[in-house]
Amino acid sequence: MYRKGVAAIILNQNNEILLVNLTSFEKKFFAIPGGGIDVNETKIETIKRELFEELGIKNDSIEIITESSFPIKFRFKMNPLIRDGHKYIGQIKYYFLIRYKGKDSDIKIDKK
Repeated sequence: MYRKGVAAIILNQNNEILLVNLTSFEKKFFAIPGGGIDVNETKIETIKRELFEELGIKNDSIEIITESSFPIKFRFKMNPLIRDGHKYIGQIKYYFLIRYKGKDSDIKIDKK
C-alpha cells in the first residue's frame, strides 16, 4: 500500500525557496514542507492544512501557482511506514508550487 501525500515548493517575494530541516533528519538534510492526505481531504485542503500546521502559514497568505501534472511514486528504502493501523511500503506524492505573500518573519516552524 502506498500512502498519498503532498509537498510544496514555496517561493517568497524574492523568489527564494523555503527548505526545512526536520527533527527526524540529520542536520545536513533538508526537505520541502508537506504531509499525508487524510481521509475525505483534497490535495489542496491537505497542502493548506500542512502549511498551517508546520509553518503557521495562513491560507490567505498563499497563492497556488501550479500543481504537478502527475505524482511521483516511490518505495521506502528501509522499513515500511505504519500510520493509523496501515502499513505503507511507499508513497505517492503530489507537488505544488506556491507563492508566499506574507513576511518571511511571520513563518513559525513547528518544533515537533
